Amino acid sequence: MRFVFTLIFISGIFSTTAQTVLFNNGTVARMNPGCIVFINDGDVKNNTGIIKNAGLFTIENNFINNDTATGGNASGLYKV
Repeated sequence: MRFVFTLIFISGIFSTTAQTVLFNNGTVARMNPGCIVFINDGDVKNNTGIIKNAGLFTIENNFINNDTATGGNASGLYKV
């Protein structure tokens, strides 16, 4: 019984920590028109790069933008 409680407790700790799923560090990330990107469980961090989104970019957690995030010269949509 003690082993089961310990296992449940440890798995609870790991499930509550967020991860950076997409980390851009100096590149150009481009989403073309009609492209759909969905980040379900994790963060997006644009550190020193450029995100050109001409599609639909949905982020369920945090979007940390330290550089440039545009609509990709089109009508790109960010949902955060």
